[in-house]
Order: sequence, then structure tokens, then C-alpha cells
Amino acid sequence: MHVLYGQPGGWPASIDLKPGALPAPDEMRIALVRGAKGTSGSDLGDILCYSAASGDIDGDGRLDLIVNEMAGNAVDGTEDVGNMLVIDATSLLGSFQPSLQAVPAGPVQFGAVQLGSASPVRKVVFTNQRGEPVTINSLVLTGPAAGDFAVSSDTGETVLGGGDFRIVTVAFSPSVVGRSGAALVLQTDVDPHPVAVGLAGLGVDTA
Repeated sequence: MHVLYGQPGGWPASIDLKPGALPAPDEMRIALVRGAKGTSGSDLGDILCYSAASGDIDGDGRLDLIVNEMAGNAVDGTEDVGNMLVIDATSLLGSFQPSLQAVPAGPVQFGAVQLGSASPVRKVVFTNQRGEPVTINSLVLTGPAAGDFAVSSDTGETVLGGGDFRIVTVAFSPSVVGRSGAALVLQTDVDPHPVAVGLAGLGVDTA
């Protein structure tokens, strides 16, 4: 379920955050973390959803939402950091069980690598856990430092029967000193979300 509630400047007209209008706990879990000087039991006066970001916060494989407030509800002369809403659909949709199991699940650590050099390759195995065939639509490297990682080899299967697997090896060649991160992302024809394996390495310059 890919839903981003809100946008800079306010919520869309179709979303109502009044307590009486929010979904019941059996439909959607909504966790509220109050501000340092927030008024218990009330959010009146707050400016909601100045910005929002989505991500898999609870690790269930589904996109969740963090909503940030521009201002809080404190009285004059006190500090209030505002509130943070975390919304997910775990209760509504259940846990995401991908059809392909990645081993290791990640993050795959490449350690410290000298600039201009390449790390030893690391292997990731994707295995079909279903009893019926799964088609792999795409397999790509993505992320802020995707250019520092490269697929060294790939057995290349596009259809995996039950118990079949695809093996991919990746190497890390840092372009800058410091930490680099990316992900090996595989999309199938049956999963609503891709299978992503995190990649992490450290570029060093000892010359």
C-alpha cells in the first residue's frame, strides 16, 4: 500500500485528522508521540503536516509515514517541539512476506576499501519460497552511492520455480572517503513491494 498522506503546506482535503475521523485501531495503527510541552489529550492549535516522509519504519516490508509538525501547542514563554505522527497499516494489511528470500538479508558489509581498489565480492542468494513459479521483472542497484557498487556476476534466472534460486555477487569500489550505502533491489511479478538488500562499505585513503 503506497500512500503518502499530506504535502508541504497541509493535508489533502480527503484526509481528516480529527480524532473522531481517524480509522479505528483494528483498521490502522496510529502512534502519537507528544511534544515536550504538549497538552495531554489535545492537539488543538498545532500546525499539522508541514512535511512528511515515508519509509518502512517498523520493518514489516510496507511503507509507513512520518508526519512532522511546524509548530506545537505550548503556551507563550514555553518550548514545544510539536508532535510526530507515525502511521502504518500493519493492523489492516498484515505482515509482508516476500516470495523470494534473500540470504544474507542485509545489510551486506564490505568493510574498509582503499580508494581506487575493489573489495572482494559478496554473494546474495534469492530463493523462491513459494510452491509456484515467480518471475523476476528487474534487479537493479539503487541508493545514494549506487555508483560505488557493481554487480560482478549474476546467474540471471528470470523465472524461479519452488525452491529455485538466483545468485548475484556484488563488489564495492569507493569513489570518496567515508561511508557509502546502496541497495540491491529485486522486483517480482507477485510481490507488491520489491525485495531490497542493503549494501554498506567504507572508503579509505591511506596513501
